[in-house]
Amino acid sequence: MKNYFGTKVKIVSKSKEKGKIVIEYMSNEELIELIKEYPARKAEYMEELYNQNRGIIYKIAKRFEGQAESEDLMQEAYIILDKTVTAYDTSLDFK
Repeated sequence: MKNYFGTKVKIVSKSKEKGKIVIEYMSNEELIELIKEYPARKAEYMEELYNQNRGIIYKIAKRFEGQAESEDLMQEAYIILDKTVTAYDTSLDFK
């Protein structure tokens, strides 16, 4: 099985404003660390985390399509992802 939390993606800031952080090739763990370090930018980093894991989220949500609509399942997945990020302890070394 592929380790989805180790997947690297390219994320580039859309703005070149002063003070913007440009991120390239961040793992999920690195994004979670940024979410915890810069809470004011949580929405931006959560969007990137969600987008880079959208494939696996969709795959899991598809199993429950008969019980709810796909859009509702994807929203529920985002809520669960947010709760997981909040509970994630970056000091533990899980690989």
